[in-house]
Amino acid sequence: MEDRTQVGVFLGYVLDPGGKWSGQYYVAALEAFAGRPLHKRTPPSKCKVHIQRVREILPVTKADIFFPLRGTYERCNYTLEGIEAHLGKSRDAVNHDLPPDVVPDPAQLFQAPQEDENDGPNNDHHEDDTTPVMMVVDLQPTEQDTPKPKTQQR
Repeated sequence: MEDRTQVGVFLGYVLDPGGKWSGQYYVAALEAFAGRPLHKRTPPSKCKVHIQRVREILPVTKADIFFPLRGTYERCNYTLEGIEAHLGKSRDAVNHDLPPDVVPDPAQLFQAPQEDENDGPNNDHHEDDTTPVMMVVDLQPTEQDTPKPKTQQR
């Protein structure tokens, strides 16, 4: 006799009129979810799986209960990649209104400024200047910048 046991996803209880449990369960084969979109805004027509009514679910210990769709569901709904995939947008194909960033050559960041032939006699730069092009500024507030609480006098 062939073993008919399958790995499945528990979907709920079958209830009789009056809300009494009929002794049956709604389940779907785990295989049925392969390739199905799990984004929460996917139309129901794209998520159809065959739901079966069964009388027995094996095994039923707490250690055997797990959520096989959870990782994929969270990736589809709670990551930027999953949301973009649902919207049909690729990170490379997104059209932004901003011009692309121009990344300068790192070797040029700390070079001395070049003298211009048009500079007049007031040019303070000399050939041995090593003034960096970039400047690091300490943005920590000082005591002068921090407002002191006002106290009321009576």
